[in-house]
Amino acid sequence: MIGIKVEKQKQLSDTITTIPCPKKITIPYSKNAKIKVKNKDFVKTGTILGYDKKQAIISSATGIITKISPKIEIETKEEKKVKIKHTNFIEALQNAGIYGLSGSFKPTYLKYQYDASTLIVNMMECEPYVMADYAVSINYIKEIREILVYLLENQSYNEVIIAYPNNQRKLKEVLTTTFKEDDGIRLISLPNLYPLGWEKMLVRATVHKDYQDKPIEVGCIVSNIQTIYAMYKAYFLNIPLYERVITVITKDYKQNVLVRNGMKVKEVLKYLKIPYENKKIILGGLMMGKLATPNTIISLKNNSIFCIEDETLKESYCIRCGKCTNTCPVKLQPVLIKEQFNMESLKRLHPEKCIECSICSYICPARIPLKNIVLAAKEKVRK
Repeated sequence: MIGIKVEKQKQLSDTITTIPCPKKITIPYSKNAKIKVKNKDFVKTGTILGYDKKQAIISSATGIITKISPKIEIETKEEKKVKIKHTNFIEALQNAGIYGLSGSFKPTYLKYQYDASTLIVNMMECEPYVMADYAVSINYIKEIREILVYLLENQSYNEVIIAYPNNQRKLKEVLTTTFKEDDGIRLISLPNLYPLGWEKMLVRATVHKDYQDKPIEVGCIVSNIQTIYAMYKAYFLNIPLYERVITVITKDYKQNVLVRNGMKVKEVLKYLKIPYENKKIILGGLMMGKLATPNTIISLKNNSIFCIEDETLKESYCIRCGKCTNTCPVKLQPVLIKEQFNMESLKRLHPEKCIECSICSYICPARIPLKNIVLAAKEKVRK
């Protein structure tokens, strides 16, 4: 099984702190979206602001719309909520604006339109220090069970597989207690390796099958645990998706927080009394995250905020150790991509297959920024 252990031990916490709604919320949308609200409209939390194809764009706050383009800005007022309406499960996912809350961030209803034999629930939170999925699993396990039993009884699945890390004792205890009498729901513990939460690796590890493009090719659907919980709220409680749990990490601080879509990073850090001046901010995980600023908008696809000291690692010469090649989950050769970046042979190395996991940069003893090089090659080949 390809993967690396990127930390010795994750200090887990299942407490969740709610961050209050700020004075202004900014909700991004794609250029293909059709916005149905206009300036100065009053909207409530949960209001459908428009549609991206068939997927609803949900307001995460109550207030007055002050700007529409290129993002929707809402000046917030006293909280008032609306619930979604639906007549079936797929419609609930669409009207609730549910996206996959892991790496892909695609509309969830698209995959659930297919008839699959196996539903794989992904609890493999392999990003170092991040524990948001863990907290949701511990706190809402009864609700998670309810939606999984519903899916098993009312959809095409023969079984539901819950994949979780084998080093999390409390989670194992909660899972085995909750699902001990459920026919069709199977628990599988897997090594806490990175990036075993990646869909393709997870399918291989649980059902021992490989596919080219989508898991449905081998009869599987994969959903992150926070997505599963959002599905429960949409179908049973008529609550749309406008907030999620993330982990905030500093050198001495780790806390799970519930944040709304469209908040700024600094609003979260200020509430938690975390100084962020002259700090390096990474949104979305140490391995796959991206550099951010205090004014960066948090979206539903972000699972964490890192606020850490900015350390510059000195790069040296490649020693031809082969670690980047041996550990790449998609079997690329990052060092050769670097060497052949400006050659016609670059295409034969297939940098477009990169999943941006950062293992090559992490594992490199020479501290060469291989991920950035492979991403540049990926873009070059695509063009």
